[in-house]
Amino acid sequence: MKTKPLKILFLLFIFVILISCRTYKIKQDNDNQTQKLIGNITKIKITNYNYPLFRKDTIIRKSITEVYFNSNNQIKLQIDKQEKYTDSTFYFYKNKNLQKTVTKNNTNINSEDFFYDNKNNIIKYIQIFNGEIYFIKESKYDIHNNPIEQTYTFPKNSMNDSREVFEYNYKKLFYTVKSFKKNSDPINTNFLKTYFNKDGYIIKTEFLYEGKNKDYSFASNLTYDTKGNLQCRKGFLINNYMPKQTTCFKNVFDKKGNIIISEKYVNDKLLDKQIFEISYK
Repeated sequence: MKTKPLKILFLLFIFVILISCRTYKIKQDNDNQTQKLIGNITKIKITNYNYPLFRKDTIIRKSITEVYFNSNNQIKLQIDKQEKYTDSTFYFYKNKNLQKTVTKNNTNINSEDFFYDNKNNIIKYIQIFNGEIYFIKESKYDIHNNPIEQTYTFPKNSMNDSREVFEYNYKKLFYTVKSFKKNSDPINTNFLKTYFNKDGYIIKTEFLYEGKNKDYSFASNLTYDTKGNLQCRKGFLINNYMPKQTTCFKNVFDKKGNIIISEKYVNDKLLDKQIFEISYK
């Protein structure tokens, strides 16, 4: 089942909330951490351009997304127009929480279901592809509303079932993630270590190998602008600081403070560009 980057981007607008530095609610590690929308909005038209990474700046793909909002400033309809197909996604809410999305095109009907605890944490997420359950994600949380365990189930391919265990050190502001098979056997000896600041923003990630592969361990440093938008993610090998991939974003804002142009660069090469045409009430 396809998961479109633009759809993920706008789900982030729904789920990302302001963080209290006393509770240390941690923001997710997203490729493009983006601020909340400002003002009352009726529609956003996004023109997305993708460029080849290893060739000249020739556009290889262009797509259009139209996003419509309800009276609560929540997405009610999203239309993704690709070269060969058009997807229409409908959003349904209960008590201001997203409960369900339904995506339709000429050949498929896909849906997503969301279930919450009494603190509005998503405890279960289900993807359904043409009437059959494709994927299930279940989450448990600590008192700070951060996940401590997440299980991933693929009903049609149980070999891919797995779970992740999160351990937090709130005093030193980091957490680790280890992956296991459903039977509790470790998937590997690698683990992820993530550092965050007092506002809940992730500022560094370390992917750590053990044993003979230790020298391949790598890290990324993350920086943000004053509005909380990700500016750069700079990767490097831990043992010798040799640079790896660097991803940076350049944004242009309108008078209200919303992003109207966003450019993504990988190793100083323009890879994606998005133009946002925002209609306000």
